[in-house]
Amino acid sequence: MRLFQTPHPLRLVGCAGALLLFAGCETTSPSPLAETGYDTVPQEEYPELRYREAMKQLRLGMTKDEVTALISEPTRRTAAAGDEAGLERWIYELRHRPQFRTITAEMEEIPVVDPITGEAGTIMEARPESERFQLIEVFTLGFDETGVLADLDYTSQRQRT
Repeated sequence: MRLFQTPHPLRLVGCAGALLLFAGCETTSPSPLAETGYDTVPQEEYPELRYREAMKQLRLGMTKDEVTALISEPTRRTAAAGDEAGLERWIYELRHRPQFRTITAEMEEIPVVDPITGEAGTIMEARPESERFQLIEVFTLGFDETGVLADLDYTSQRQRT
């Protein structure tokens, strides 16, 4: 009995073809669906993303000019005289585009017949509705009498529209 047999020529050709096939493979670029970061979203179409990124760079101690250069002019301002802490408040209100979500409005009874026993009965089934809402983010910056950023506040709410 021989331990090593001479391979059949067709087996050699098949193995060589498989090696060439695998050697020719290359990795393709990732799917655009895998990109989920804000950098892939055009900020001209979604200015609220630009504001959110700029707000992350705010630091206490910045001057009014630095804040204006980083973000822009505020949506509205309040005077320091009317504030209990004596700070001039700059308010940036970001209204995102309206979104929709499906909610369960109510449950309703549906008549059914059991296909095996033939008995009549009812089941409870959710009746979905579409709800439109808008995310509103409010950034409030407080400047002291020297014009230095002394307070930061953030709130957000979903408003049904």
